[in-house]
Amino acid sequence: MPANAVLFGFFLALTVAMTFATDRRTGAWRRLLAAPVSRRRALLAALVPYYARRGRTARVLFGTGALVFGWRSRIR
Repeated sequence: MPANAVLFGFFLALTVAMTFATDRRTGAWRRLLAAPVSRRRALLAALVPYYARRGRTARVLFGTGALVFGWRSRIR
């Protein structure tokens, strides 16, 4: 389960990178930066949904590992 969590993390990082590249190519990022919002807030607004998705994926993976396979974390 931990290896799958890392694998899905890499998939999500690839998705984020492709999204930012597409936004830059289409000019969406430039339009967003023209809005009356700081760059930091704009970046956070773009990344928060991906971070939430990563958290849900990790919970599902570790929950499935615990329920189906009896996996226990050694972190206490």
